[in-house]
Amino acid sequence: MKTKAVFAIALMLAVSFAMAIPADDDSDAMASGFSLEGGNKISIERGDAITLHINYESDSNTTLRVVITDKSQPQADPVFKENMGFKAGGGTLDVTYTYDKGDSPVYMKIAFIQGSLEVDHIYYEVNYTSSIWSNPALYVAIIIVVVLIIIFIVYKSRTAPKKDRNTLTFEQIEAERQAQRSAAAPKKEAPSAAKSERQKYLSSKRKKE
Repeated sequence: MKTKAVFAIALMLAVSFAMAIPADDDSDAMASGFSLEGGNKISIERGDAITLHINYESDSNTTLRVVITDKSQPQADPVFKENMGFKAGGGTLDVTYTYDKGDSPVYMKIAFIQGSLEVDHIYYEVNYTSSIWSNPALYVAIIIVVVLIIIFIVYKSRTAPKKDRNTLTFEQIEAERQAQRSAAAPKKEAPSAAKSERQKYLSSKRKKE
């Protein structure tokens, strides 16, 4: 009986000791040494997607929740939230998201969370740039300029002085044409003075006969 009791006590101690030994798995593995490739200042054209290249170190494979928020709106919904795997030995993790805010620059935060514990974070700055052709006001200005040019051309064509011929009456045009025809007709030669005297002489001679 005593042997059974001693055996039971020994078994309970062995089980308790085994439970006290931590399990050798990835649950305690934790990535570290987070940094943004290219620095913590990003310039991007407004409306484009933002891609972050996150460098990290890790002793073993692990999974962390990556959460990106706007520092000026910490209570708002995260811009990005996803569980992502980090490989043993470290590497680079790419995170792509879209966040277009009117103000610039925008200060953002990346949090790396394991369970309910934030193990690390990174702050960075986003500066938005805009192409001149992405501004609707430019197209409005171009349309206004084109309309003004058309109005100016029409105005000048209507106020320009007309040709003198268009101001003549029908009678004046006919008289002008008649004068041109008369000037173009061949002129008759006037009889010479000697020929006229001879004709007078012959005429008077016939009368005497």
